[in-house]
Amino acid sequence: MSSEASSPTRKRAYSSALRARQAADTRDLIIAAVGEQLAAGGIDDLSVERVAARAGVSPRTVYRHFPTREALLDSVGAWVVTRSRELPDPLRAEELPEAIVASFESFDRHETMMRGFLATTGGRELRAHMRRKRLQRIDGALDVALAGADPERARLAKAVIGHLCSAATWQALKDEAGLTGAEAGQAVAHTIEALLYPGNHRKGQT
Repeated sequence: MSSEASSPTRKRAYSSALRARQAADTRDLIIAAVGEQLAAGGIDDLSVERVAARAGVSPRTVYRHFPTREALLDSVGAWVVTRSRELPDPLRAEELPEAIVASFESFDRHETMMRGFLATTGGRELRAHMRRKRLQRIDGALDVALAGADPERARLAKAVIGHLCSAATWQALKDEAGLTGAEAGQAVAHTIEALLYPGNHRKGQT
């Protein structure tokens, strides 16, 4: 074995990288436990002790990564933002149906965390912030697609489409209609196409 391979510097670097990976794994484990707890009992049942029990770590370990309850809630929002499928930017109206299907499918892949996100006050506030940006993107795309439409019809279509393109719609269609995320996305996509292209005709088709 070479002296370089067994040098103290290399061992310290390896040990440091290992600790960093272990810390990241523990953090992810705790965040997943937060989402599970929120989905199971809502925000009122969220506590460091319950999260620690679900994650299989000590409360002290939870506090080391997330010093406050608010930090735990923020972690869920950040987790969802980085993993949920966002709409293209810039967005074209013809891309919207397919993009919504992909977005709802991504919600299904992280369902526990999404439900936890939707259940929290902090999550709702962050979602409202994200939604404003999403609606601006959708409105811009629909302005182009509905440029020649009756203004009142265009206004109503934009309102309905904006409402449908949301995580709340995904959750409602799953819970109330028993749809999967893909099916919910397809239902929304068909509705968007019907509103944009009356008579079941896409723009440009005869």
